Amino acid sequence: MNTASDTAHHSLAAHEVVLILETDALNGLSPQEAATRKGVFGPNVLPRPQGAGFLRSLIHQVNDPLIYVLLAAVAVTLLLAEYVDALVISVVVIVNLAIGLLQESRAEAVAILMGWTLPILPTQILWINMTIAVALGLMLAFEPKEPGLMSRPPRDPDRPLFTRQLGLRVLLVSALLVGGTWWTFQGELGRGASLPEARTAALNLFVAFQILYLFSCRSLGHPAWTVKPFSNRWLAVGVLLQVLAQAAITYLPAMNTLFHTAPLDLQSWLAVFLAAAAAWGVVALDKHFRPNIT
Repeated sequence: MNTASDTAHHSLAAHEVVLILETDALNGLSPQEAATRKGVFGPNVLPRPQGAGFLRSLIHQVNDPLIYVLLAAVAVTLLLAEYVDALVISVVVIVNLAIGLLQESRAEAVAILMGWTLPILPTQILWINMTIAVALGLMLAFEPKEPGLMSRPPRDPDRPLFTRQLGLRVLLVSALLVGGTWWTFQGELGRGASLPEARTAALNLFVAFQILYLFSCRSLGHPAWTVKPFSNRWLAVGVLLQVLAQAAITYLPAMNTLFHTAPLDLQSWLAVFLAAAAAWGVVALDKHFRPNIT
């Protein structure tokens, strides 16, 4: 039969734990007794949390419905002897897995260091990468040329493509994206939302800002409202597809299970839209005052 000392302390009554530890339930250990026990047993040291190993992280990245679809596409193209297509899709899978592993490892390292909870999970980051690349990024390929393009002076061949001004804009947009996502996540937790709900709000903020920023990307030097909104009809199609995808990942139970998301209420959506619009407004002002970044 197990004795009290053989049983885990959390399963015992309070008075039994006090007897085992030879202490006082009201006053605790005296300074002398605490110093004596520290000398005998050493200080209390909690184990530092460890991140997931490489194999576990890789399995985590592969265990995603989008990866399954791409792998199935690779198999089908191989059966059809479309080897070039199979190679291209395989490269897409490998690149996305590499990006996911890198983002997950860095995010875990920062979260462990700072004691933070990840606002967006690696599978959700993969969702963002895949859907935005197809629904939004691909549609920019159909963007018509800017007015007055041929009247611009020749570009200095010795001037770098990635200029200092362009680098500052990249930093600005990145800071707005990360800061807005973190603010939305913490704000949702602060008003009592569950962790999946807060992460879903952060995920939708990330995508909402990128949708708005997509229209800003149609011109390097001019604000979005100076570009004809429907000059690229494929852009509207891409935005519609992305909105439907976000509605699916937010409200479909199967998607909630796969991506650890949860439905959002009206207040959460209002916070998402306001944060995305505010960030987009900052970028628009930057374009207004710094139109020439090339």
